[in-house]
Amino acid sequence: MSPADLHVFWRRTTETLQQTPLRATRTDAAAQSGREYGTSLVQIDSFEGKRLRAWYTVPKDPVPGGRLPAVLVVPGYGGDKPIPTHLAISGFAVLTLYPRGQGESCQEWTLEHSTKLTYQVTDKERIYYRDAYMDCVRGLDFLASCPDVDSTRLDIRS
Repeated sequence: MSPADLHVFWRRTTETLQQTPLRATRTDAAAQSGREYGTSLVQIDSFEGKRLRAWYTVPKDPVPGGRLPAVLVVPGYGGDKPIPTHLAISGFAVLTLYPRGQGESCQEWTLEHSTKLTYQVTDKERIYYRDAYMDCVRGLDFLASCPDVDSTRLDIRS
């Protein structure tokens, strides 16, 4: 695949994602909240209509009148990630997103066979990581849609 083909592939993929409505829901998660931060369970639609789950954590005392910088946090290959509450306590909105087939999102979708490394590895249109990357883009879409987030100040961490 040439660099031009690769560019076309990702542009087409992200355009396809943008045609999928976000359909975000947020439910308070008292058990995941603390004295200095509040957490909600978030569910969003992602690439090819797959539903994802995430934890959205914000400080309870944000800067008055200000919008928060935000961080998207995703797990590594193991699929699980604790909520980095230290970021929320430090004044960030945090979305701890579980791409398809990982952590909290396993309740919505699991691999039919194989592993993430080998799932549909010979088909660029169906390979696991294409979809998982789009799930991360969808997490950024969610953060940018939050009224308490400054969409010009987004970061991503693993």
